[in-house]
Amino acid sequence: MTTAVVPVAVAVPLVAAVAIALAATFLPRRLVDGTSILVSASVAVMTGIILFAAMDGPLLHWFGDWKPIGGIAVGISFTVDVMGAGIACLAAVLMTAVFVYSWRFYDEGALHGYHVLMLVLLAAMVGFSFTGDLFNLFVFFELMSVASYALTGYRVEHAGPLAGGLAFAVTNTIGSFFLLFGIALIYARTGALNFAQIARTLEDGSTDGLVLVSFTLLVAGLFAKAAVVPWHFWHADTHTVAPSPVCAIFSGVKIQLGLFGAARLYWAMFEPALSSNGPSLGSVFIWLGVITAVVGGVMCFAQQHMKRLLAFSSISHVGLFLVGVGTLEHVGLAGAGTYVMGHGL
Repeated sequence: MTTAVVPVAVAVPLVAAVAIALAATFLPRRLVDGTSILVSASVAVMTGIILFAAMDGPLLHWFGDWKPIGGIAVGISFTVDVMGAGIACLAAVLMTAVFVYSWRFYDEGALHGYHVLMLVLLAAMVGFSFTGDLFNLFVFFELMSVASYALTGYRVEHAGPLAGGLAFAVTNTIGSFFLLFGIALIYARTGALNFAQIARTLEDGSTDGLVLVSFTLLVAGLFAKAAVVPWHFWHADTHTVAPSPVCAIFSGVKIQLGLFGAARLYWAMFEPALSSNGPSLGSVFIWLGVITAVVGGVMCFAQQHMKRLLAFSSISHVGLFLVGVGTLEHVGLAGAGTYVMGHGL
């Protein structure tokens, strides 16, 4: 029963976004506000239920009941573990709080588009946390990114938001190319996109240069979206000009999803193949985390703009999260996950 709720948690905000967009000219302001709060709160409840169910083991949902045949995945799956369900629940809780805060944040003319984009962003974040398919991970992150670009430049009549949205888009698009090339290489190597099937294929084969390059590209693309040094500068520029409710989502959960994606790809796909490189890989992650934490912290002292200062503070925290992930231990990942929850709230 619980597995049936998994795709619904993604579908509900998408359907609500489409409905609001189609009926935008007929819906009064309060109805759009109330509907958005109700939808995000319902997603929070659903992801909370999924989180408790995932504590007994990962939840698996095959779309169209297209299950693997002979160990080969012919369909698309959602594979939900505790970490994925937890960060999806955090995203829904924060989105609910943001919608409550946004009740009078925008004027009448700006209202509907903002809520449509925020609901699409919520659906993309939940889908990214749940997916068990590598290409769909890319699709959900791109859907998340497109909605974020539009939200950053929402006040397009002003130069600041327009420039911030453009800088955000250009920088993150480079990360998207890294991610897409990494997916292409790992597909060429394994002939699979399902996490479990890729892991099994890599475990049975030799770890060659192509596997290392594909992992590097995937992680680089996700780290660019997580604002890890040296890809950190876009976050401060974006945070300065984006609306305050949007900034709460960006710093509270969106950039952390990049680290979650990198951690999940390592443990779900690459751990068997890269176990011999574990110490070196962990050292790289930890050093990147330390550098990111120090750069973010030091840059806070140079800021005169409050939102820019908060952006560098979030970058510093991302570095500390990465140190926890870089231990490549389950205890370290659990500590980082707990820290992400606390920081987001």
